[in-house]
Amino acid sequence: MPWLTQLADVARRTGFPVEEVSGWRTRGREAQAAVDGIVCHHTATPKSVKGDYPTLRVVRDGHGSLPGPLSHFGLGRGGTIYVIAAGRCNHNAPSTSPQHTNSRSIGIEAENSGRSDDPWSDVQKRAYVALVAELAREFDLPVSRIKGHKEVNTAKNDPTFNMATFRQEVTDYRPGQGQEDNDMPRHRRFEKDRAQTLPPGEWTSLEFETVVDADHGGTSTGSLYSLVGVNEKGGALYDFSVGVTIAGLEPGAEVQLRATEYEPDGKGGWEYARNRPIDSPVHAGGNGHFTYAWKGNLAKGRRVRVRVVQYGDTPASITSATSDVFYWPK
Repeated sequence: MPWLTQLADVARRTGFPVEEVSGWRTRGREAQAAVDGIVCHHTATPKSVKGDYPTLRVVRDGHGSLPGPLSHFGLGRGGTIYVIAAGRCNHNAPSTSPQHTNSRSIGIEAENSGRSDDPWSDVQKRAYVALVAELAREFDLPVSRIKGHKEVNTAKNDPTFNMATFRQEVTDYRPGQGQEDNDMPRHRRFEKDRAQTLPPGEWTSLEFETVVDADHGGTSTGSLYSLVGVNEKGGALYDFSVGVTIAGLEPGAEVQLRATEYEPDGKGGWEYARNRPIDSPVHAGGNGHFTYAWKGNLAKGRRVRVRVVQYGDTPASITSATSDVFYWPK
């Protein structure tokens, strides 16, 4: 059997977001001898390690005495499918099943710690079912050839979910089901409590400190600007609202809010791509609370953030802000 260069197309049939990891078509210990089975894994990375698929580097490159790649696919916490390798991977050895050796099976490493306090998200589990079902259909495999790592390797205990139930879900899956389920939006909430200076006449990107996103690692902190696009690398439809509290405004000062899209500048940074329409209230002075909402269609590779400007003569201060974002990854 040649290199499995159809894997990205198979993954896209699920309707879930797909990211092709650079070089995947020629990555592998050698060409795949056959596909007689599928082995389901979890990464065992602690849930405290943030991000959608923080184990990507290890799965791609290997670790210690075990060279990569360690699986053909990765599966992120938010349901994104990562296509990592088209050749043989070091994902199951020694195998207790001749159909599930490294040379004769496809491996999937899903991001999960394997601990009881790290439940599988609904979207990740649905993506897992959809991917395995589409792979079984592509390679004409009976459901009995779908195994958990713990079922074909006596030294392993992954994945933590019940494999008999999982196989039944794969049996019940119908083509296109993942796309239909994906019509429900995903949600994240941004919060800001640290003051941010708002100079007169200068557009300022709103900086949040916390995001709550169950599909991408729970709660994260840092300097957060982009509402959509960090994990949605293929683009997304989005619908967000933001509320901003500003102190120290001069009487009659105009405040403007708008969404702005950015794209890579080719130098490792970001540059302006396009502005969205402005909301432009005039404030009586002192402290004020302002709201803005926008729906958009974010192109592949872009990110969107909120910018604010005030046209008084002296600096003001953004004292708090929140934003609720609903989005549909492409």
